[in-house]
Amino acid sequence: GFGDTVGGSYLAPNTSAYYGAIGSLYSVAQGNGRFVVVGITNRLVTTNLVNWTAGAPDYINSENTAPHAYGVAFGQGLFVAVGNNGMIETSVDGIAWKRRDSPTNATFNAITYGAGRFAAVGVGGAVVTSTNGINWEDRSFNNASGTLSGIAYGNDRFVLVGFAVGGNGVVRYSTNGTDWVSSSGPSQMVAITFGNGRFVAVGNNFNINVSANGQTWTSRPQSLTSTGFGIGYGGGRQFGFDWLLWASAGYAHFVMDTRGQGSTWSAGDTPD
Repeated sequence: GFGDTVGGSYLAPNTSAYYGAIGSLYSVAQGNGRFVVVGITNRLVTTNLVNWTAGAPDYINSENTAPHAYGVAFGQGLFVAVGNNGMIETSVDGIAWKRRDSPTNATFNAITYGAGRFAAVGVGGAVVTSTNGINWEDRSFNNASGTLSGIAYGNDRFVLVGFAVGGNGVVRYSTNGTDWVSSSGPSQMVAITFGNGRFVAVGNNFNINVSANGQTWTSRPQSLTSTGFGIGYGGGRQFGFDWLLWASAGYAHFVMDTRGQGSTWSAGDTPD
């Protein structure tokens, strides 16, 4: 969530790649020959990154407004979107969506797919998993406070990141999505991705941290000092995106690891 990259293509929150969109766009997934983008009231679909079609969320609330979606993932031929108040929706094509029962009312911030299961994380230590995207189990941490904001899968494990009340960071990893081990990782990480054999997480003060297993982390220097809210992997490179430096003229400020290994980063402006 919080702005994702898939297959080397990027759609930032609040951009106008789809000019009829209203509200922020938070996450993108690729599958079934298309990209699906979700956000506040929006579900958007494209097969060519030029022409976009609006999807139809499952309207079930009393105000007849689409539930907010903050994360989306693809697996087993299915798109799964998660969002506010425990919202979970599934779609085969990104156009027609079906609401699914959630074991919690917590707001979800991110979702990923790996090892035959979906895993989503959110506010208050919320963690839920599913092997089919339809039936879900609650794996939340007891007595947790703060927010779990990102999750990724790679190297035979899930790794989640977030931040607790008081500013302490939260990093945990799991090989099955059920049993989680705490890591003495970096503090206040907001987003995480996996690519080229390693996890890369970004967060407060645009800290960039790299790990092969979610347990041992190495900090990587770069020149930005604001908060990184999104990161993704594509085209052999990892991209970190900075919400606070986007220019109103339609340019996104980003840092890029030019070797795709999470080690060397540089800053630059590029059309969004």
